[in-house]
Amino acid sequence: MKNTLAKKVFGENGITVDVWSGPTLLAWGGENIKELANAVDGVIKELKKDPKAPDKFKEKTAVADGEAVTLAKAKEMPTRKDAIAGVVGAIIGPGSALAGCLSGPASQLASLVKAIEEKAEKGGEAAAPATAG
Repeated sequence: MKNTLAKKVFGENGITVDVWSGPTLLAWGGENIKELANAVDGVIKELKKDPKAPDKFKEKTAVADGEAVTLAKAKEMPTRKDAIAGVVGAIIGPGSALAGCLSGPASQLASLVKAIEEKAEKGGEAAAPATAG
């Protein structure tokens, strides 16, 4: 691709990327940045196995949500499903902790009442024959 055109297009869209020198290949697509980054990394690894491939063949940058990131960081970025799961977990986590806090003392109280009841029953059975006789 022509670097000056890519720089202009990215600049007009508010994306500042300063890697426009030398040969540039632009890849886009995939369901998410992580999937695309893994695919690009796989292609790079396969191409480097070829002895005819240039030694200077390397990735320049990745762009995710309008910001430049390294390919390694792009491979670690969460997918949409991962991000949604994280948000839902953050919302549900405190709710379940609150439910545990509310139900915990009640179950402890019920357990204590039951223990006292059982103790009274045992004590009552043993005490009944002693008073009768």
